[in-house]
Amino acid sequence: AASDVYKRQVFEKAFSELPRQKQKQLLCTYFIHAVQQITSRLGKKVNYNFSLMTDDFKSILEEWCKKQI
Repeated sequence: AASDVYKRQVFEKAFSELPRQKQKQLLCTYFIHAVQQITSRLGKKVNYNFSLMTDDFKSILEEWCKKQI
């Protein structure tokens, strides 16, 4: 569809060699960045409170990142 937005993230081999907790932290960073990029593009086309959604998403990720594997 015309409003579809995609974000592609490629992970280097070095990422897989990091400790799992560090991988989680980096994933959180990547996810937040991706959501911010997508919402900035969609925010111009869709009437939605992306700021609130992004804040909620960050809160969920922060809790997830705090949990040890």
